[in-house]
Amino acid sequence: MTGRRGHLVVDRLVRGVASGGLRMREGCTAQEVAGLARGMTMKEALHYDPSARYVPLGGAKGGIDCDPRSPEAYGVLVRYLRAMRPYVERFWTTGEDLGLTQDLVDRAVAEAGLVSSVQAVYPLLEDEAEARKRLADAFAIEVDGIGLDELVGGLGVAESVLVALDRAGRPYAGTRVSVQGLGTMGGATARFLSRPGCGSWPSPTSGARS
Repeated sequence: MTGRRGHLVVDRLVRGVASGGLRMREGCTAQEVAGLARGMTMKEALHYDPSARYVPLGGAKGGIDCDPRSPEAYGVLVRYLRAMRPYVERFWTTGEDLGLTQDLVDRAVAEAGLVSSVQAVYPLLEDEAEARKRLADAFAIEVDGIGLDELVGGLGVAESVLVALDRAGRPYAGTRVSVQGLGTMGGATARFLSRPGCGSWPSPTSGARS
């Protein structure tokens, strides 16, 4: 045992399921994860379009207090997923977040004995086999040479920002957006906000320009 602590906060269930990524960083706290879960509830609500082929879900988030560069990090991730297996199977769809990649999460999910990190949503689908095929096809897509699995999270953030701007009656062009960090989420968010004309700048703590 390493003594590392892991957290899962389900802020809201919609149709019995919540969605939100799993992060790993030194110093991750339950309070931090709770705030992120609340943010996921709001993002899911903003992003939902009744005309789209999208299953509405509630918000949740997972977090592990561990340096992802530590030699013990992968083992901690697998043990966390084993401990959270009942939730992943029935209530919580998850994926990569800060400190983790989707490839790593997928590998750990398989080692933990789970079918998929999003398997909780399968019972809500009209045709599970067809939906899983569409998901596999989608993640095989590349945009500008980058796999969709590295872009889809940031796309969701960008779309929620654009919806918020629409509701506030603000134009995209000339709107400045601060992005903290340019990893998988931040980089993709900046990419998809710049296309409609938003100007994105990373925060002073990120140390890079978009």
